[in-house]
Amino acid sequence: MIIVNNKGRLGNRMFQYSLGRILAEEMGYYFHASAVDGFKKTDITLEPAGDMVMGPEKIRLRGQYLEIDGQRVDIKTFLKRAVGREVHLEGGFFQRYEHYKPYKDRVRKWFEIEDLNVGQTNNDIIIHLRMGDCILDSLAQDPYIMPFEYYDAALNATSFDRLYICSDPHTLDHPLFLEYMEKFSKYNPELLRGDQMEDFRAIKSFNKIIISQSTYSWWAAFL
Repeated sequence: MIIVNNKGRLGNRMFQYSLGRILAEEMGYYFHASAVDGFKKTDITLEPAGDMVMGPEKIRLRGQYLEIDGQRVDIKTFLKRAVGREVHLEGGFFQRYEHYKPYKDRVRKWFEIEDLNVGQTNNDIIIHLRMGDCILDSLAQDPYIMPFEYYDAALNATSFDRLYICSDPHTLDHPLFLEYMEKFSKYNPELLRGDQMEDFRAIKSFNKIIISQSTYSWWAAFL
């Protein structure tokens, strides 16, 4: 049995769901997790491959890595050593690409979603400029965001025709976001004003993507 206790927002939930489902499919375990909003193929329950007797000792995963009996292991080793034991994903974020790389094609099918055409061409580029919770509340005095120079350097390292920018809808009018947009003005950017899933589908549809400190844009680029 694989139990997934979701924590965080969209990108975090996608990591948690993916790891739980990979483990369940590979081990033949029962699996049920809350569907990931916006992705119809995640609304499923996997039945066990056969009659299984679970031992009393559970494996509880809480961090970024896979650990069993106090030892950090790769996913192949974990699958071998966890047989016969319940696995609980207890709010860890599991943001390690090595967990998913062997199963990337399968994961992409789970999160299939239509691209969104916002008028882009193959040589246009999009930036996801994460603001939102990184500039509000406890982080308002010391925002946790990538500096403009990061994006500027990335733009100067490639060629493109038009620049598109998307960000958290609820902070598009925040003074810090407007300050960034003023710095980007030399590129004459097109600002997208979609909701969470519209912006996600738009990012995914570009050939050239600059992501930020965000699991949300990482997943859009990955898919």
